[in-house]
Amino acid sequence: MPDPRDLLRQALADVRPDPDALERTLKLIETRRRRRRLAVMSTALALGFAALLLVWVAFRPTSGSISTGQPTAPPSATATTSLSSTRCVQATTSGDFDGDGTTDEAELLELVSGPVSCRNGGEVTSHLLSQQIDVRFGSGQMLQQPFKDCQPCLTGGGVFSATDLDGDGRDELAIDVGPGASLDDVGFYRVDPSGVHPLLVADPGDPPYVEPGPAILGGGFDSGSQSPIACRSNHDGTRELVSVHAEYVGGNVEGPWKIHATTMVLQGDGLVVTSSKDSHGSFPMTSQVFQNGCS
Repeated sequence: MPDPRDLLRQALADVRPDPDALERTLKLIETRRRRRRLAVMSTALALGFAALLLVWVAFRPTSGSISTGQPTAPPSATATTSLSSTRCVQATTSGDFDGDGTTDEAELLELVSGPVSCRNGGEVTSHLLSQQIDVRFGSGQMLQQPFKDCQPCLTGGGVFSATDLDGDGRDELAIDVGPGASLDDVGFYRVDPSGVHPLLVADPGDPPYVEPGPAILGGGFDSGSQSPIACRSNHDGTRELVSVHAEYVGGNVEGPWKIHATTMVLQGDGLVVTSSKDSHGSFPMTSQVFQNGCS
């Protein structure tokens, strides 16, 4: 196929003898071609910028979706369901846990996989993922901490209560940590905005009834043993925590029972054994796991 430039040269040679006319015409054609290319490129850039702007508008974060990193208070409803889990409030209590003179609210929560009804205890247990303690302090601070000392918790006496073990105006937290059936233990904890921490039984404790280490007290609860714990206030204003282990050794329901009592006082974050006593006598077979005379 002939080159368009050659055809153009022939046509111009026939009608215009001016030798510069051809070059001027060719330059004009090239100039117009460059202008068309620039126009096309400008249009493409404008369309690309518009597309990017539409993408940014569609996916830009809104003020409600920005996380500040601050813990938020969970809803007050008994159960809160998300796409992955359900939050079931297992127990609540109130007290002044940080000692600032204001009331703090504590909740023990079960985190359950899927949309499970919190009223269905068996389904909750079979789908239980973890447990958590939430505390709303009167100061406005919020604590949310996984609780791993029992799973599930409250399988025995169901204890979840504030108790002031030493009468200083600052409450400790007593929690039934199970394991359930004929055994039941209660753990005692210090609570503040930094976390939930177990109280410690100071060395040497009172083995084998009360071992040194985390303050988890209790034991057997059946026809042959009873292991209640009691906090009591004395006439002089002092307070004591008493752990009792009673073993049935008689020939009938009246006993006698072999009874060992360990008495402790709270000093700081430690429980110090002050005395222990052995005796024989009758003992009730329907003892509460924790008798809270220090609330």
